[in-house]
Amino acid sequence: MRRFTQRDVAHHLDTNSFTVSRWERGVSFPNMHYRERLCRLFGKSAEELGLAFHSGFEIENSIDTFPSLLRQERVSRGWSRWKLASLIECDEQAVSRWERGETVPNKFFRERLCRVFDKSIEAFKISQKLYAQKSSPLLHSIGGKLKLARRQHRLTQEKLAEAIGVSSRTITRWESDTVCPELIYQQALCEFFRMDAEELGFVEVQTELIGADETLQVDRTMLPNQLTRLRRLRGWTQRDVAKKLGTYPMNISRWEHGEAAPDALLGQKLSDLFEKTLDELGIVTE
Repeated sequence: MRRFTQRDVAHHLDTNSFTVSRWERGVSFPNMHYRERLCRLFGKSAEELGLAFHSGFEIENSIDTFPSLLRQERVSRGWSRWKLASLIECDEQAVSRWERGETVPNKFFRERLCRVFDKSIEAFKISQKLYAQKSSPLLHSIGGKLKLARRQHRLTQEKLAEAIGVSSRTITRWESDTVCPELIYQQALCEFFRMDAEELGFVEVQTELIGADETLQVDRTMLPNQLTRLRRLRGWTQRDVAKKLGTYPMNISRWEHGEAAPDALLGQKLSDLFEKTLDELGIVTE
């Protein structure tokens, strides 16, 4: 039996101990990304860790919904979202949205999903009507989630602005989705509200920024292993590396899991940071 503290687990998962505490108290439930990492960390299956299903999250995780069926089929084959997206030739973020139940695939992609998984549309339980009923912006909008968090803490915009170090007008612009908080303020908001980036909707923004420029060709086995090894040798977290590169922690996580690749600029920054050539990192230079 491994004797990890909550801080130890948080360090291995590149999250914070408060999040681990919330999982253990049943206040929140780890998403698919963290469930997979927890299984690898403890060398246990999702069923053994009690992560296969959680009764408090039937809406998002019920086996009778399309999002959970899609996740289940993908994970059972050992595919990342990037892998599935490449197989059906769509954007990875589209797959992410389908699995969160925010949107459903159109007819073209429904047919491709059925072919890839050898399933019928009926077996996938795809229903446009089911998801069309989701109308509350608080469920999906970053601004809506931020406003909800502020109200739950019984704060005015002025009080929140003072705590974060911005103007109340900035808070208004964030909550109305006029602009998205910069990375430094995203982290400040997460720490202030003691919430994950995903809970405030920031993960989607971070992942959407990946691939804005043309990404490099990489060895998807070598690069993840090299990045993880070199980072840990220096005692850095993924957040540390992200800060040094001027990017998002989620980018580093996805590179280390072989789910995405850096663009040319970040590839060179990685080379300079770790004092390794691109080839030594697993980045194809030919």
